[in-house]
Amino acid sequence: MAKNPENVNNEDTPEVKPAELQTKLCEICDKVGSTRCGACKVSRYCSGSCQKEGWSKHKLVCKSFQEYSDFGRPPSKGPGSIFRRAVLFHPDEEKPRFVWVEFKREDIFGDGLLYDNPQLKGFGIDAGGIHYILENARLGRELPHCLLVRYRDNFMNDGSKVNKAIWKTLRSDVKNKTRDWRGPVLVYGLEGVDHEPVPSIDLDTSDFRDIVDWLNTRE
Repeated sequence: MAKNPENVNNEDTPEVKPAELQTKLCEICDKVGSTRCGACKVSRYCSGSCQKEGWSKHKLVCKSFQEYSDFGRPPSKGPGSIFRRAVLFHPDEEKPRFVWVEFKREDIFGDGLLYDNPQLKGFGIDAGGIHYILENARLGRELPHCLLVRYRDNFMNDGSKVNKAIWKTLRSDVKNKTRDWRGPVLVYGLEGVDHEPVPSIDLDTSDFRDIVDWLNTRE
């Protein structure tokens, strides 16, 4: 599918809309998304031209999402254990992909409150690097939930490799301006910020678009 030559005009920043409306909007512009991707059945678009505009990024994970359907969710490993769908940017892989991440409901801070705690060691990520994505700055949208970006805290100095999968998502005009992402990067979702005990959630291809937009607007 060829990329639409007409770019979305974002000169006027649209008003941030209530989070509950975001799942019905086009991923590329600020109109209602009346159609969905025929393959993943999730990503919404207002027109064929917007779908073509988004295809270069959407195609990176559309098939992967289909392979990580709810039917393939791993079984719980015990009380308080659940697996959620997340997005992995592996430094040695050419594109990002969906993965299952185990969360354990634990009293992390010793205050009697139970948090969904992601098990990150299997992905080669320490507990240090974290960033919260709460809105899509390109479209001026509040997100319906919180996206958490996790990475090695000292990836610039610990010998981590350049992250090829993230590089694949960046626009050509951004590649020399954004941070030099290195090492594995994992993005998962929570119903709210984790300052309070909120449930973890599954991510899908519409979340991936928000992640891509964040990567392309972060310096």
